[in-house]
Amino acid sequence: MRNLIFILFFVFNCISSLFATEKDSIPYKMFKEDVILSTDVGFYSAPFSIKDKYPLGVGKLKFRNNPKLAVGLGFSYKWFALRLGVALPVNLKPKKDFNETQYFDIGIRFNLKQTYTAIEFRDYIGYVIKDANTWNDSILSLGYKNQFRNKTTSISVSANVWWFINKGFNYQAALGKVGHYNGQGKTWYLRTTLNFFGISNTDNNPIVPVELLDSTDRINATGIGAIDVGIVPGYAY
Repeated sequence: MRNLIFILFFVFNCISSLFATEKDSIPYKMFKEDVILSTDVGFYSAPFSIKDKYPLGVGKLKFRNNPKLAVGLGFSYKWFALRLGVALPVNLKPKKDFNETQYFDIGIRFNLKQTYTAIEFRDYIGYVIKDANTWNDSILSLGYKNQFRNKTTSISVSANVWWFINKGFNYQAALGKVGHYNGQGKTWYLRTTLNFFGISNTDNNPIVPVELLDSTDRINATGIGAIDVGIVPGYAY
C-alpha cells in the first residue's frame, strides 16, 4: 500500500510538472546577454584509506592531505559555465605534521534543454600516512607521527547529468548565477553519475611504504583506481 501511494504521488507530480509551464508564466528571469563573473571560497580535501593485510599487523593505511583555503573563479554566459579553483598559500593544518599539498581544480557546466551537466577534474599532490609512527621506527625516533609522501597524487574526474521532467525548469536560474527565480519552480529529475578516483606516485614507486611491502602480494602496486556509476532519482524545488 505504501509503495502504491508513492507511485501515485510520483505520477501526479510528473504530470503537474509537465503542464506547469503551460498554465503559468515562466517563474524565472535569465541574464541572456550578460557575461557573469563569480567567485567562491572554500577548502580542498581528498583523504583516502587503503585496507589490506599488511605486515607488522597493519590493517589500514590512512592517507591525508593538508587542506588549503581556495578561491573559485567562475565565468558564465548563457548556457555555459567554467570554474577554475586556485589554492591560496594558507594551510589549514601544520605543515610539519601534514606536509604541503599542491592543488589543481577545474570544472565546466552547461544547461541544454531539459538537462544540466557538470564535469569536474581535481588533482592533488602531496600526502602523509597518518600515525605511521606505530610501525615506522625511523620517524618515531625523530619525533614524527606521520610519514611524508611527497610524490603521492590523487586524481578524480566526475561527470553528473541531471534530466528534469518539467521542461520549464531551469537549473541555471535555480543556481542564481546567470538568472534567478522570482516564483516557484519544481520538478522530478533523474541524475546519472560517473566518477573516477585514482591514486599513484609520480616517481613510480609503490603506493605502500617499503616497510610494509610484500613481494608476493598485490599491495606493491604503483597506482590504484576505482570507477563508480549510478542513477539517482530526486525532486528539486
